[in-house]
Amino acid sequence: WETQKRNNLHRVGDNKLLTSAGNALLMLDLDSKEQEFLLGIDVGGIGAITVHPSGDYFAVGERQLDGAPNVYIYAFPSLKLVSVLKNGTERSFSDLRFSNDGEMLATVGSMPDYLLHIWDWKNEAVTLRAKAFSQEVFNVLFSPRFDGTLYTSGTGHIRFWKMADTFTGLKLQGEIGKFGAIELSDISCFVELKDGKVVTGSEGGNLLLWDGGLVKVEIKRQGGGTCHDGMIEMLWQHGEQIVSAGIDGFLRFWDYSSLDNAEPEDDEPHCHVEPVKEYKIVQEGAEGGIAKVKTMHLDTAGRYKEWLVQDDAGGLWRINTADLSSIKVMDFHAGPIVGSDTSPVGPFVATAGADGTVRLHNIDDKHTLYSHSFPQPCTCLQWAPPVVDQSATTVIVGFKDGVVRILQQLRDCWHLQHVIKPHTQSVTATAFSRDGKYLAICAPDNLLWLQSVALDQKGI
Repeated sequence: WETQKRNNLHRVGDNKLLTSAGNALLMLDLDSKEQEFLLGIDVGGIGAITVHPSGDYFAVGERQLDGAPNVYIYAFPSLKLVSVLKNGTERSFSDLRFSNDGEMLATVGSMPDYLLHIWDWKNEAVTLRAKAFSQEVFNVLFSPRFDGTLYTSGTGHIRFWKMADTFTGLKLQGEIGKFGAIELSDISCFVELKDGKVVTGSEGGNLLLWDGGLVKVEIKRQGGGTCHDGMIEMLWQHGEQIVSAGIDGFLRFWDYSSLDNAEPEDDEPHCHVEPVKEYKIVQEGAEGGIAKVKTMHLDTAGRYKEWLVQDDAGGLWRINTADLSSIKVMDFHAGPIVGSDTSPVGPFVATAGADGTVRLHNIDDKHTLYSHSFPQPCTCLQWAPPVVDQSATTVIVGFKDGVVRILQQLRDCWHLQHVIKPHTQSVTATAFSRDGKYLAICAPDNLLWLQSVALDQKGI
């Protein structure tokens, strides 16, 4: 599924994961790995999804190529459509969130309007409406403690909202957070403290403590190091600690009172705090890198005793909340699959992704056999026919930088046979002549490259 999309990982029922891919909603059984799909109704794909606090409903905000998309609310597990919310945005929804009591639904539109709506979703009626911001909004959230309070955040901003009674009725009033002396930052996550302060992440990797719509202090580590290496994507309260998770693959646990009472040091807008403990999301005894956290299912009620991690690099992790042991349960392409082809002789499929990986899959047992990562995004893939290679183990892969790599399928890995660079732009297609003696390669640079093909003991 789309592992590079925020807020795209939810849980319904006892053991089903809810996510989206393209124009479909995916329900995945975490034990059997069986998949169930619910196709979108509009024609532009799925923009955002969320689950009702009771677990009895989920909402799907779609995209639309021509006209306004809708929000569709389904009952679970019957998948019966119970409500349709119309005219909430012009092109796509970027985030949805139910209120804590489940009576209201907040939706945020993507470009070009970025509209925030508060819905009485059962009656399919708009309660309040306002423009959220002038750039992309990543998140919308109802305050867990203060009625009538909401938060939105995204590109270069966080905004604090109140549902206020005025002379002309109930209105949404939003205060844009002021960074002051701190460098402007995208904000992907935030957590509300008991006294109303807010802690947010930043793209620079530090934590920001907000009070009254202003950054009170930037929190760094001792020695001036950042809290995380890169964007902080998740923040939540776990007992008497605040936990942060970043694209660097670390979970760091911070003392609640140390963050709540943080003060600037020596007339500087920052202070230094060390985490109580930290944990790297990596599978012990297994090859492969650490998880690049994009979003998580946090199990705040303690029902499942585990956290689910959506890996920006393509994958799903399960973390046991008791001992913080982790295991990678799924591994797949991050981003679009740009090419695929079947083996002429065996039950195999080769796929190439925009993430630069080429993977081999067994169709019979529905298992990925192995993968190799390259430094450039893939753009196309073709399995060489038997007239070229009688063993049918050769795969041709084109790349964004104009390079073509010839790979050979081995038992446990891809073997790189040849590398050529016929183009200066993305390779868009490859094709063999009918007799297998020539390989044609094309690209947007208006050149058609013809490569002679020969077969020896080492292959093509």
